[in-house]
Amino acid sequence: MIKNLTLYGKMLEIAREDGKISEHEYRLLEKIKKHYGIYNKSLKEALADGMIGENEMKELKKIRSKMYEDALRTAREDHMITNDEQKILDALKEALELDDYTLAMIELSVTRK
Repeated sequence: MIKNLTLYGKMLEIAREDGKISEHEYRLLEKIKKHYGIYNKSLKEALADGMIGENEMKELKKIRSKMYEDALRTAREDHMITNDEQKILDALKEALELDDYTLAMIELSVTRK
C-alpha cells in the first residue's frame, strides 16, 4: 500500500524549499500525481468487494513500482538528480513501501538505460 497519501503535499513543500519549483521538479511532481491517481483508482476497485486478493495485491505493487520507476526516469532525464529531486524520490520511496530488492532492481534498470 502507499503510506500517507498526503505525502504529495510534503513533496511539493520539498520542491518549494528553495523558493521556486523548477520545470524539472514540476514534471517530476506531475508524474507522481498521475500515478497516484492510477493507484487510487485501482485500490478502490480492489476494495469494492471488501478485500484485496493476491492478484490485486500484485497489481497494486506493480503500479507502485511503475510510479517509482517513472519518477526516477523523470528525475534522471537531464543526467543529474538535484538535492530537491533526491529528497522527493526518498519521500516517494518511503511512501510506496517497496522492498529493498524491488527498489534495487528498478534503480539498476533505470541507470542502465
